[in-house]
Amino acid sequence: MPEPYAKLSLGLDIGSSYVKLVALSRRPDHWALKHVALSPLPEGSIVDGEVMDSGAVAESIEALFNQLALDERRVISGISGRAVIVKPIRIPTADPDELAQSVSWVAEQYLPSLDDVNLDYHVISTGGDFTEVLLVAAKRERLEGHLMILRLAGLEALAIDVDSFALGNCFEQAEPEAARGTVALVNVGASMTNVNVLAAGSPRFTRDISFGGYNYTEALARDLSLSVADAERAKRGELPDADAAAVDAVVGETTLELVDEISRTLTHFAGTHPELVPDAVVLSGGSSVLPRIKSSFEDTLAIPVRLLDPLARIDLGESGMDREDLATLAPHLAVGIGLAIRGDDPEIDR
Repeated sequence: MPEPYAKLSLGLDIGSSYVKLVALSRRPDHWALKHVALSPLPEGSIVDGEVMDSGAVAESIEALFNQLALDERRVISGISGRAVIVKPIRIPTADPDELAQSVSWVAEQYLPSLDDVNLDYHVISTGGDFTEVLLVAAKRERLEGHLMILRLAGLEALAIDVDSFALGNCFEQAEPEAARGTVALVNVGASMTNVNVLAAGSPRFTRDISFGGYNYTEALARDLSLSVADAERAKRGELPDADAAAVDAVVGETTLELVDEISRTLTHFAGTHPELVPDAVVLSGGSSVLPRIKSSFEDTLAIPVRLLDPLARIDLGESGMDREDLATLAPHLAVGIGLAIRGDDPEIDR
């Protein structure tokens, strides 16, 4: 039986092509899915992670809440791309009360001006003379723009997270045993691919790559002389008149571009952290199910590659949604679920 007192935790993932809302409810020993909804964004409202039309994005968000008739208006949302800088640093081990100040001093070496960012950090490891810290700096202008969109939609932000960190939350929930090892999480979205190397449940490296489903659409439109709409359909295998072999060839070539970029990223990371070479790559995101993407990763990286099931270990019975529909939506939900899971953080004032 559902627990009537259990609060909803809302994860709002604002992508380049869709806004995704995930509502979870915390139970004593698991999460329960209450609602999932997606709303398309007008073309051009977000370009390369930059918001071009705040009003249009806010209207799409508001449409989700009206569709679900939700009274809860407090959300956890995320940012990525140029809006945020994530960098591992080492600082001299200090008293916990002095750690924040130490991080600020070191951050001044890497950031043009601390006045232009909101600074945070995540302790990776302590011991000896140095503490390893993941420095997180959100550009204040972009953060304020994100918060303004939420306000326009009538929402309150409980927290603003980093999409790559939300991806890690989702993976730890779905595969707690595997999260004890070292894995590379790769979320292939519409215009951005998030990479998060997770070791023993802690993010050790993140990178956002400006490459995603739009690149496939552009390549198909260019190489096969298709309209953008038909290229989208061909990408999804929904254009009967398309030359299947030609589509497959273009998708394969575009996938190799993405795989090569991620291979260089992981090679660079392994060069500086040879003890943290990933045991596997775990794929998510709406574009992760495109033909040959999994096999291309396996062939190039020579390590196991699998698709993440973001809904694993989540009770789906209370959502009232058809299981096949949920399975179709699942690849799109990793970041949204990870954001909603953040609602269980005791540091968030609910």
